[in-house]
Amino acid sequence: MGKPQVCTWFAVYCVLMALMYLFVAALGTFYPMLAQMAGKTSETENQIAGMIYSIFGIIFFIP
Repeated sequence: MGKPQVCTWFAVYCVLMALMYLFVAALGTFYPMLAQMAGKTSETENQIAGMIYSIFGIIFFIP
């Protein structure tokens, strides 16, 4: 008897979540530049938000 299918789906879920958090970390890197194009917030706010996205993305990406 093999392993239950729930184990496979859990592994798929974990990989997808890791990829999502990697995307969030990458987004945090480019966020200040992209938000500056919109021009609705100050540069300091954009840098702080970018750092927060990057830090949390990396923290949650690491298993």
